[in-house]
Amino acid sequence: MVGAAQKAFLILCMPVCLDNDACANILFISAILRMVCGPVAIFNSANIKSFLAYSSITNTGYIAICIFVDFHITLMYAFVYSTRMFFLTVIMSTGECDDLKSLGAEVPDYYKSGASALFISFAGFPPLVDFCIKFLVLQECIEIEIWAAICAVLVRSFINLLVWIWILSFSITGVNKSFLVRGRASRN
Repeated sequence: MVGAAQKAFLILCMPVCLDNDACANILFISAILRMVCGPVAIFNSANIKSFLAYSSITNTGYIAICIFVDFHITLMYAFVYSTRMFFLTVIMSTGECDDLKSLGAEVPDYYKSGASALFISFAGFPPLVDFCIKFLVLQECIEIEIWAAICAVLVRSFINLLVWIWILSFSITGVNKSFLVRGRASRN
C-alpha cells in the first residue's frame, strides 16, 4: 500500500520537480542509486516482506528514470508493474511462506507456474513485458543521450536478472534449507 502511494506521488509530482534543475538532479541521482542498490540489497533479504520492499525501491527508481525519458512509458510501466506486483503478492500470500527459501515448498502447486512466469518476466527475458519496457527506455535514453541512465538500466537489468533467477531456483526446487556447506573441503 505504501509502495503504491509512493509511486503515485512520484508520478504526479515528478513533472513539477523537473522544472527546477537542482531538484531534477537530486531526483535523477536518487533514481540511479535506487536502481543499482535495490537489487543488491535484495540478496541480503531473508523474508518475503523485505524482498518486496527492496523490489519496490528498485522499481521506484526505474519509474523515476522513465519520467525523465517519456511520461507515456512511465504510465505504461507503472500499470504493468502494479498489475504484476498485485498478482505476485496474491500468489505469495496464498502459502504460509515468510522465508524466501521456503517459497517453492509453501506456495501451492497450482500457483507455481504463474509465479514462475512472473519471476521470468521480472527478470527481463526478451519476449516478456519487462524486457520490452527496458528496451523502450534504453532506446529513448540513447536518443536523448542520458548515458548515466543507460548504465544504470543495464547494471540494474543484470543484477535484477541474477536476483530473479535466484528466486526462481527457490520456487522450482522447493528448497527449504540454507545453502550452507557443511563438512571439510578436503577429505583424506
